[in-house]
Amino acid sequence: MQISVNPQQNKFVMNRSKGDANSRYRVGRPCFGFFLQGAVKSLAITEVGVQIGMILCITTGIMSSLNAWGPMDANRHIHVKILRFFIWGYFYVYHIVSIPITKMLYSSADKRRKLRLQRWMIISSIIFIPYVVAYLVYTFYLGWSHNYGIAIFGGLIVYKLYSFWVVFCYIIEIKYYGGFNSALRELSDEEIESFFQGHPTISPHEDSDVKHKPYRSDLEIPFTRIKLDERNPLGSGAFGTVLKAKLLAVEGDPFTASRSTTVAVKTLSKDANVCYFRALLLELKTLSYVGPHENVVNLVGACTSMLKERKIYIVVEFCKLGCITNYLRANRGTFVPCLDVQLASVGIASDTSYAPPCLSDLIKWSWQTASGMEYISSKKIIHGDLAGRNVLLTEDKTAKICDFGLSRQLYHYSAYIKQNDSPMPWRWMSPESLCDLKFSTASDVWSFGITMWEFFTLGETPYAGYGYTTEFGEQLKGNDIRLCKPPYASDELFSVMQSYWNSDPEKRPSFTDVRTQLEHILQRPSLQERPSILLDYISFG
Repeated sequence: MQISVNPQQNKFVMNRSKGDANSRYRVGRPCFGFFLQGAVKSLAITEVGVQIGMILCITTGIMSSLNAWGPMDANRHIHVKILRFFIWGYFYVYHIVSIPITKMLYSSADKRRKLRLQRWMIISSIIFIPYVVAYLVYTFYLGWSHNYGIAIFGGLIVYKLYSFWVVFCYIIEIKYYGGFNSALRELSDEEIESFFQGHPTISPHEDSDVKHKPYRSDLEIPFTRIKLDERNPLGSGAFGTVLKAKLLAVEGDPFTASRSTTVAVKTLSKDANVCYFRALLLELKTLSYVGPHENVVNLVGACTSMLKERKIYIVVEFCKLGCITNYLRANRGTFVPCLDVQLASVGIASDTSYAPPCLSDLIKWSWQTASGMEYISSKKIIHGDLAGRNVLLTEDKTAKICDFGLSRQLYHYSAYIKQNDSPMPWRWMSPESLCDLKFSTASDVWSFGITMWEFFTLGETPYAGYGYTTEFGEQLKGNDIRLCKPPYASDELFSVMQSYWNSDPEKRPSFTDVRTQLEHILQRPSLQERPSILLDYISFG
């Protein structure tokens, strides 16, 4: 099943595939575009007033009919009189029973319970069909309704049919969209235009927020040039999926030259919450204006020609070894706690992707990550989700930062936070980010310290054994909780990490200071080596 959105036609389209047969269903948007959950709840409230009003109208009509009875009415057949009283009685029963049923409709719509809404549709249809039959008999067979009565009952029937249609559309929305309103899944025409055109009063060369700048059309790549490998996704999660792909060569493209190139493609499912979609668009703009850097996963281009259909590809360079966290966990058994100089002395190469990781790699990756973050912060960009999972390794073991700018945007959407018991990356967040959702370069420095701790523990989980609570954030702010020294970090390196975890953001070093510190350590390492582990490695290697 696929869902596409056409804002110009104000409709959503559902494509369901079964085997080789494709069937297409188009459902018009009711309520003039008003989101369906609110529409159904409004109908439920209106329904109570309608039912009470109809009871009063029927009572008034019955009293008028009784007062108007003459000698001819007394001579009517007894079965006709019984039929009249039976129809009147059913009218009363229908409108009285409809009131508690309407309460079920409101609560079901409020909690988005598809089965209860379906039950309401069934019950309402069962009691409404005899109501319509009774009205037709009363009006056309017995001929007892006046013009105003026909208008009132006719209007009620049209209103009820419209109500069934709205509830039916809402059930479809819940079935295919799950827990979110379709109104929360669509990009408006204004948002799409703002993405492509930017803010018209701001020059793209001005130093301003990237979201106000226009999309760089020179980065556009046709979908036909992307050949996805959907069988083996590189990663997936709430934000979307990252797939390995081939970027087909085209003349004049310096990236592909004369042959196809392996790339990574980030995309979202079409039924993803629109807050993720907006965040992905912001990340694309951020990547397009941040420019290339050797320690940042660089943007190759993007496919945005089908943005209105909620289809977008962000094409970035491919990092063969994946994220550092997974790489370290997978290589714990072969990790050598010494410097690459000692590795070379025993005949182990350290400059290929096949060499085991060593202490020099951990320091180098920390320095490269700091270098990438220095560049990102110089562009006045806040990462917001710096962690080992967002630092990738190329084939030659170069560390590159990815996914910056994405998570920070999501914190502004309550739907994202309410889906979880806590903000997702809370183990890497600074106290001010946890408690007040304040993000800055200083909060990125804190996250960098946690990321560096991951490196020197070979991918251990920070604060293992803790769960997120408001008390945790307060204890972090009060220096009551801190990570212990990693097993492969020297005293000097751990002291450096601790400076990144100062509870006062103003007292944390800048990324330039961080990069300089690690550069000095990398040039004159003073690590505590463990030759016994090295000997064990050589013996079993």
